[in-house]
Amino acid sequence: MNLLFYAREEHGAGERLQTLIEELVSEDNIEICMTIGSLFQRLRQPTYDLSIVVLLAADSQDLTELLSVRDLIWDLRLILILPDRPDEVIPMGETEFKDF
Repeated sequence: MNLLFYAREEHGAGERLQTLIEELVSEDNIEICMTIGSLFQRLRQPTYDLSIVVLLAADSQDLTELLSVRDLIWDLRLILILPDRPDEVIPMGETEFKDF
């Protein structure tokens, strides 16, 4: 299984999730992107080798940036992790990614 993981570098939950993923998936099978630019660059390469993409949206700004790459992930298996705060982020994530 090849896994692509995105979380902003400065986000503590991203570090914890990355540690958990690294315990479950071989290090050779994980690609990590810590900026939206590096994620965009990776998704513009062939994605046939990716089994799953895990995206952590830390806040509404992060989710908005992730929406800019949704055309590149429409055919991939996707896990989108949203913050647990009851604000505009969860409804926006549900609405914008519902077709994935």
